[in-house]
Amino acid sequence: MGGGRWRLAAENDYLLIYENTRALPRAWLANAERVVTEAEELSAIRTGKLPGGQLWDPLQTVLYRSAYWEHIWSEHVTRQSGGNASRA
Repeated sequence: MGGGRWRLAAENDYLLIYENTRALPRAWLANAERVVTEAEELSAIRTGKLPGGQLWDPLQTVLYRSAYWEHIWSEHVTRQSGGNASRA
């Protein structure tokens, strides 16, 4: 079924259970990062290619949008300092 993507994991008289062999783990550490726009991020997810045409391996390279993480970092620093710190 599905050209290798689905593997029969178990079966009985009433059902078949398949494993998605392309599923990613719940969490992992990537060794590279790439700042992208929202459109570039969605394109990489849909096509498997980074801007510029390189293949994207999500197990190796994390994609993030700078503005989003700047916002998260700012909130974290503010909470840690009681609301009185800014990012250096």
